[in-house]
Amino acid sequence: MGSKTPLQQRLRAALQQRAQARPAPQQQPAVETTGASPAPDLRGRLARAERELAQWKSKAQQLETEARQQKIRAALLSAVSAAGAIEPEDAVELLLAKQPKLEGETVVFGEGESSKTATEYAAEWLESKPYMKRASHLSRGSGSPAREARVAPSAPRPNPRDPASVSEAYRQEILARIAERKQQRA
Repeated sequence: MGSKTPLQQRLRAALQQRAQARPAPQQQPAVETTGASPAPDLRGRLARAERELAQWKSKAQQLETEARQQKIRAALLSAVSAAGAIEPEDAVELLLAKQPKLEGETVVFGEGESSKTATEYAAEWLESKPYMKRASHLSRGSGSPAREARVAPSAPRPNPRDPASVSEAYRQEILARIAERKQQRA
């Protein structure tokens, strides 16, 4: 049997709790044939059962709605993160106001031919709001917040093919490397 969805797991747990909380059934006395009708008792039990059924249906519908919202939120978070949002959680909240829909396993915005997937819509939305998008020229360190890349200025490296730009020390360094390579080949 495949893995169960969170909704199925919650329903199963709720049913098990309900079964454990229910008292053991009492022995019903045998129905006497003295003319007393068991119909009022059965009508009451039927009414209770219908109320319980309505409560369970309401709870199941609530859990399905919750699961649908979680799928939409996860898909949007993935889409805005991939599109480069600075604060993906904030972007998701703003996109949820656009009322995305879940069609099968795909989150879409709009209807008909003008509908777009969450990934397409998030990318276009972030392009229209550049202040919400991470700049591409920022460096990303290991866990440190993104900052503008700064490189310390260094002296220009001399061009070995231009004799006027090569210092004597650099010329000696190049000649030493060439000599090392020749020895390694020999």
